[in-house]
Amino acid sequence: MPTIATRSIFVDEEGVAWIAGTGIKVKEVVIEKLVWGLTPEEMQAAHPHWTLPHIYAALSYYYDHQAEMDEQMEQDRQEIAALRAQESNPLTRTELLKRLRQA
Repeated sequence: MPTIATRSIFVDEEGVAWIAGTGIKVKEVVIEKLVWGLTPEEMQAAHPHWTLPHIYAALSYYYDHQAEMDEQMEQDRQEIAALRAQESNPLTRTELLKRLRQA
């Protein structure tokens, strides 16, 4: 039986890994796994447009490039924290609900 190679993951010019043919970043799948502890099957049930082969490809890519991806995700976290710290008057949930009721 011939071996067929597939290319499920690509890395863009900014170094971000994506699942080919989708708008899904590999780190989105990884976050579902690490933060929520979801299995690939649970991820697929929560996101029906994600296929199991794509999920497994993303996780495989992550484990092959774990140190680099962990560093990217930490940089993202730090950037978000810095942006939040710059906001002098953050909108709270209470304030948001109040504004929505007034609209």
